[in-house]
Amino acid sequence: MNYFLYIFFAITVLPSSTFSQEYKNFTDMANRVVNHTIPLIKPEKVKDKTSKIYFLDAREKKEFFISHIENAQCIGYDFPDFSAMNKIPANAIIVVYCSVGYRSEKMAEKIKAMGYKNVFNLYGGIFNWANLNFPLVNAENKPTNKVHGYSQKWEKWLLTKNAVYE
Repeated sequence: MNYFLYIFFAITVLPSSTFSQEYKNFTDMANRVVNHTIPLIKPEKVKDKTSKIYFLDAREKKEFFISHIENAQCIGYDFPDFSAMNKIPANAIIVVYCSVGYRSEKMAEKIKAMGYKNVFNLYGGIFNWANLNFPLVNAENKPTNKVHGYSQKWEKWLLTKNAVYE
């Protein structure tokens, strides 16, 4: 009988408490979606250095085309394309970003494993960049305030309310 109670508890109670991810605020979310395997760098530290830093976008192309940080290269996530790495010196400063930081951390780990030393994950991703009203460009390299919302669940962290999906 105890075995059945244990199974019942494991199926009903644990998923709602242990595995649910409710975040108090943006800072809480941005700190908890990453494993801290790659150093985080705040947008404020790199905003005015976009020509001196290699920005790599770990979102998919449809997200990248809506908006990205100027001069960023899209490497993707599901089927990453690391060909941009061929043009990046081994000692360069590389900042990887995605929507909120999860995917970019995974891609930054792979880039670091390639031998790059100065690899950072943009704290809070492009959502944080946009929330700070830092400049973004679209596929035509023209200024935009739109950002791909990734999904209804995650778009709530885009405080500028400029989420789009096409």
